[in-house]
Amino acid sequence: MEIKPQTHADANARPFNVETVSCPNCQAALVRGMRFCRRCGYRLDEGLAEYVETMRLDGALPVPAYAPPTVMQTPAPVTTTLAPYATTCRRRRRSRAFALVLMVALVSSGAGGVAWMAKVARNVGRVSRTFTLPRSFFGTEGFTTVDGGAMLDAVLPNGPADHAGLVGGDIITSFDGQAVRSSDDMSRLLRTTPIGKTVAIGFLRDGAAQVTTLVTVSSTLYDQGMFTTGGQQGFLGVDSYKRVPVAGTNLYGVRLDGLERNLPADIAGLRKGDIIINFDDTPIRTVGEFEARIHRAAPGQTVNVRIIRDGQQQTIPVKMGRR
Repeated sequence: MEIKPQTHADANARPFNVETVSCPNCQAALVRGMRFCRRCGYRLDEGLAEYVETMRLDGALPVPAYAPPTVMQTPAPVTTTLAPYATTCRRRRRSRAFALVLMVALVSSGAGGVAWMAKVARNVGRVSRTFTLPRSFFGTEGFTTVDGGAMLDAVLPNGPADHAGLVGGDIITSFDGQAVRSSDDMSRLLRTTPIGKTVAIGFLRDGAAQVTTLVTVSSTLYDQGMFTTGGQQGFLGVDSYKRVPVAGTNLYGVRLDGLERNLPADIAGLRKGDIIINFDDTPIRTVGEFEARIHRAAPGQTVNVRIIRDGQQQTIPVKMGRR
């Protein structure tokens, strides 16, 4: 075994003189006293004589005359629980980027792209409603928060509110024994009310407190047309109207601000400025209820319209036209 003293000027310089030896197998420079070569794994103290066979098997490869060099293995990548999450995040970023690019392209394409996007949004809304749990349905086009409670905008034909005798303009003050102060209260109570339950409804009509009972149904069942009426819609021939209070009373009505010439309202004698307070025995207190009652009337049907003109009430029969 050859001994090579190494100094600071050598290629493998150290801060002080170190006595080194060369590995007989790979000729690497090693510090004297080491038992193994860190490069090839050769055992310095014992030499090749110690590498002898302990067992020979038929067809076994012969033992090499020297210790095989140690091959450094590249460590396997560490897999953690964050890897799936990182992949998901990348996918989400790509999806959002694609959606943004698609939106910009559609908007830049003009009205056609915007219309297409609106159609997709409506379809998504229908799908989401299809897969939501049914909720108790009141049978109104909506609620408006007013002083005293939640006002009905208009009742739907043959819905729960219609069967209970409610009309647009009624202000709901209590629902199943619980106070109602806003439209949000009504939405919350309907979400927590079982379908098919009979509930007591407290309401105000023209300032007078009244009570009725209402049986809730499934909104999904109503949307499927189980309670709606078919047929053609009536037509009155008014093109401008507004909800207004009636002076000197607790009533609200719908004032006619524009009529079309030679159409049912004009032919029957209705005039601009007339305030409609009753339509075929139904109180008219909101624009929504006024429109709903016109659409419910059958073409050719004669309805009695009660109006206030110059502070006086009068009833005018009107023959409905075809929409």
